[in-house]
Amino acid sequence: MFLSSFGSDPSRPSFFEMAAQQEMMPALRPAFRFTLATLAQRHSSVIRIAQRSDLIFNIILFLLENHHLRHYDASFSENFYGLRRMRLTKQSHQRRKFEPIDMKRRYTALLFLVVIPSIKRFLDEKFKELSVRRLVARNRAAPEETNMNPAKKWALKLFMLLYPYFNVAYEGSFFVYQLLYLYDQTDYYSPFHHLQGITLKRLSPKEMEAQLAEIAAERGERLRKMTGGPLPRLGRYILHFYDLVVDYSKLLLPITIFSYKFLEWWYHENSRLTPEIPIPPAPKPLPKAEMGLRLPDDPRLCPICQQDRKNAAAIPTGYVFCYPCIFTYVQDHGKCPITLVPADLDSIRRIYES
Repeated sequence: MFLSSFGSDPSRPSFFEMAAQQEMMPALRPAFRFTLATLAQRHSSVIRIAQRSDLIFNIILFLLENHHLRHYDASFSENFYGLRRMRLTKQSHQRRKFEPIDMKRRYTALLFLVVIPSIKRFLDEKFKELSVRRLVARNRAAPEETNMNPAKKWALKLFMLLYPYFNVAYEGSFFVYQLLYLYDQTDYYSPFHHLQGITLKRLSPKEMEAQLAEIAAERGERLRKMTGGPLPRLGRYILHFYDLVVDYSKLLLPITIFSYKFLEWWYHENSRLTPEIPIPPAPKPLPKAEMGLRLPDDPRLCPICQQDRKNAAAIPTGYVFCYPCIFTYVQDHGKCPITLVPADLDSIRRIYES
């Protein structure tokens, strides 16, 4: 019974439509990271790009959402499911009035679709990182860092104390709104929708046709303005290519998600079926040089970036790093950052951790 709305309004999206469109874009981020990480393993020129995968993804997401909000009055995922944002101007128990969103709400939507989720994700990762470091220091009975600025130290303690409560309130508000939407007690699926004063409506076939005709007319008018000369001709080709990319993104992005999930399942199955082979003991690493980098207390952290190792790689001195970190360091300095023993790019070896 949750496949359709409880009320009599046929344009009201079902709970599962709302849930599916909300989870669509977050599923693209790991697929994007996986793609860049795979390319970085085979092409060293991609390493610096892979290190900034989150920033690049946020920029692409911002451009994609901005395009769909300007042309479809909806985010990419909302438009994919045939939904449209409407402004709720009047609401009572018996009557609701919906109007198209204005330009101000389109720009505000970018804040709630891209900026705030990115900040929340950064805070989640920072809290997790600090929690792991605190746990490792406690288990090893290591003293706290004494060279940290007192103001920064106090701020981090306050952050670790208050962030769990903030996170519960943040996630709990979404749960409450979704529960109320499920039982037709509100038109707002999330607190973000309530703050913007918007709700989502399902497009009818006539509205979809009118929307496509309006976009086609706008594109035709834009191309007619670019006539004569080589530069306008080049501009027409660029705009045509841009329109093709945007139009086919509705097909390519879901295929990307499916491909990523398939590869994830495939690697999981292969790792489960591979027989376990005893691992020989590792040789002792060379001693640390006096001017070398300080080794982290947690052996799971990369000595260069001081974060959890990603795409682990080792060099003959016996130390393990993130592959992008050690590749960049050896490329720039030509030596091991711990022992200062000479090293080259050919000596870097990828390893696989379980």
